[in-house]
Amino acid sequence: MNRVAVMSRDTRDHDLLIASVLDIISDPCFGFQKCEIPLDSNEWNCTDQPGKRKRSNLVLAEDTGIELGPPSEKSASAFLWTTRRDVVPDGIWTAGSDFSRIQGRSVSFAQLVMAELVPDADPMEPGLRTLMNMTNRVAGYMTRSMPGRIWIRVHKDMIKKGFSLDDAGNLILRAYNDSPHKGIMRIAVVLVADHQELVSRFEKIVAMARVINGENEKLRWQDDGLFACDELNCDSCGEREFCSLLRELIVKRGNKP
Repeated sequence: MNRVAVMSRDTRDHDLLIASVLDIISDPCFGFQKCEIPLDSNEWNCTDQPGKRKRSNLVLAEDTGIELGPPSEKSASAFLWTTRRDVVPDGIWTAGSDFSRIQGRSVSFAQLVMAELVPDADPMEPGLRTLMNMTNRVAGYMTRSMPGRIWIRVHKDMIKKGFSLDDAGNLILRAYNDSPHKGIMRIAVVLVADHQELVSRFEKIVAMARVINGENEKLRWQDDGLFACDELNCDSCGEREFCSLLRELIVKRGNKP
């Protein structure tokens, strides 16, 4: 019998982390644009569109116009969620350098997606988090994700044709909106390129999200009666630098009326 995954009543959301992101992007250094979906007239097409010849999304080093968040640079990536209404705004926020200014370079990068989920969605469902890689469907935009990080190569031909940071945000929005997943009600995308200070601030938020996600996995396994996970033991946890702050956030969240 198939089981329907639903959110445990003990699952911790990312409300406070989303609030921290919203505070950061309120800075005037961030640009904003509303969603521009569908992008039927946009040339940045997915590789698997019906009736169109499939083009490779593989980008070799010699064909790379810009490298975002490679191992040599800072990188931050997270999917943050809430079931509270009207917490997540619709739109795209960008900061740092647009692609036309950083051609031929490898730069720091942050990509955060914030989502309002339907009340009975399971935020730990792998299908939700793997949507972060759906931009891999775009020819010339190669994405590789690692825990808390994302590494992107953009083909030099796309840069020559004017592909921008805003275009990248719209690709992410379209990937989520075109996905078969029906648990998402609202999406906000935050992208930062070539801005070490901002990426560092988002790295801390991403680390705390990983701790929360790990705790949610532990709670769900216990609810299911399978096994208990002890990898959040303070003596062995790689994220313990952020645990004190996280505990304070959880206490504040619990004290909210």
